Amino acid sequence: MRFFRRPSEEQRAATEQERERDARSLASLEAGGLPLRAQERLARQAATGERPRLWTSDLSVGEFLSTRALRFEALGQVLGASIYHIAYNVMQSQNAVTGEISVFSQALYEARDLALGRMRQEAAALGAHGVVGVRLEHKAYEWGSNLLDFTAIGTAVRLPGAAPLKQPFLSDLSGQEALTLLRTGYVPVGVAVGCCAYYVTTTVADEWQQRGWYNNEMSRLTSAVYQARHIAMDRMAADGRAMGADGIVGSDIHLRAEEVPVTRQVYNEMERMEDHIVEFTAVGTAVATIKGGHEPADVPLVLDVRVASD
Repeated sequence: MRFFRRPSEEQRAATEQERERDARSLASLEAGGLPLRAQERLARQAATGERPRLWTSDLSVGEFLSTRALRFEALGQVLGASIYHIAYNVMQSQNAVTGEISVFSQALYEARDLALGRMRQEAAALGAHGVVGVRLEHKAYEWGSNLLDFTAIGTAVRLPGAAPLKQPFLSDLSGQEALTLLRTGYVPVGVAVGCCAYYVTTTVADEWQQRGWYNNEMSRLTSAVYQARHIAMDRMAADGRAMGADGIVGSDIHLRAEEVPVTRQVYNEMERMEDHIVEFTAVGTAVATIKGGHEPADVPLVLDVRVASD
């Protein structure tokens, strides 16, 4: 009795074709692009050149009304993601010194750029002028040790009749905030981000201080937070200047600290201690002044809910 049937020629051809598609999709991701299925889905949606009958978004009701007040059309929810391996081994920390971990900071930047770049590619494929309500989420080690997960989610919008932009703008502002910004003569140009991973070694004095019976500030840890913040904020400002922005609004900061177990020699004995890694990320919307004598728009956000009489 035969338990397994030999696959037919058609099945083998279909399997080989699927493998080739997976290989092309992986190659696209490795080049910083989108997987093939995402490209095909976006191409089908954009083929008609019209707004889809049913679209998705992460906008609240108020944000949706604000985008409509600006005459923007929501085209759909767009996503950019990157799961990134950090070429940093905690075992390297046995002889570490206090200061920035350049490899770690570089990984934060590259993962962020890949996620935002893919979200921008999805928006461009839909013919969008921009993405509003961008949420940049950063998770570490959920997929495994030394793995970062960056995800960017937002709603692609289009201004009917307007000429296409060189690339869609990104904004982490809400719909109401974007409306207020445009009313006062500013336009979002992108999401500016600054990142820093900072290592803090623990000394014998720190250990004694931490085990003490009195309330006291851990000054070296406080100093590390300030140093990481200074580096991250400077980089966010540099990111905004590179976009040609006049300023950054809606800045938000994310601070994460991780303990790193180490073993060090103390008075001729080996003792276990906990060093720390401080991750500081600053995110904001880079904005520029609208050129050419902009007149602030006065768009009332009033929804008429009265029942029309016959």
